[in-house]
Amino acid sequence: MKRKITFAFLLLLHCLVYADPDYDYAGGNGTMLKSSTENGVQTTLRKCELEAVIGDVLLEKSGTLYEDMTTANPVGTVKKDDIVSISEICVVKYLNEEKKYGLYKSDIWFKIKKDGRHCWLCYCYQDYMMSDPYENGQYSIIGKMDINGKVENVRKLSQTLSVFENVNIRDFPDLKKSKTIYTIRPNVTDDFQTNVRVTGMMENAVRIDGFTDYWLKISYKGYEGWIFGGYAYAERGGPKYEIPEEEIKYKLGWY
Repeated sequence: MKRKITFAFLLLLHCLVYADPDYDYAGGNGTMLKSSTENGVQTTLRKCELEAVIGDVLLEKSGTLYEDMTTANPVGTVKKDDIVSISEICVVKYLNEEKKYGLYKSDIWFKIKKDGRHCWLCYCYQDYMMSDPYENGQYSIIGKMDINGKVENVRKLSQTLSVFENVNIRDFPDLKKSKTIYTIRPNVTDDFQTNVRVTGMMENAVRIDGFTDYWLKISYKGYEGWIFGGYAYAERGGPKYEIPEEEIKYKLGWY
């Protein structure tokens, strides 16, 4: 009997993880609360506290609320313009299923509070419409920098943006304290549409040349440095930056 209990306890430790040692969210949104993988099904529960406005993007799929993370016990609905308070996101991936569009078949659940009770809102069920927005540490804290006497977080941001005009890559995210290490010159020394790989961003926006935007850490032509995001563009719908909370609001909101 004791051996069975010990084995069950070790199995529980193997399957459940209450912290994410690889990515630092400082206890905020994205912090892993629980993770398990069993029979090819991976379940990840994360902290995700935000308010979202329900729009037609969600309601084309479902506005049904459930008692738990199954579709067996509906307890209500949401409608357009409802404001919901989200506290957690749960992503269920079916790892043994064939991937499509680079995504695993998944369930995406949001724990919300409506009319004084907690329930679950299903964005997609066994479909390929959305991945874990915090996957691979997206928007986790990857460092800190002293900017004019104030220590600020550097957040991980993995995406590609485009540059169409001359932009300086600098060695530091500040105009006065930085040096230019390379100048992107579209249609001269670089492509007319110069695509740069963004690897990080400063957490706080700044105002430069009439734009309020973020300093972005990029990798381009072997250079690692910073550009001001006011001169970078995204070629897709939705938020410019793939910040998880903004992606979630967009997915639940409006076209």
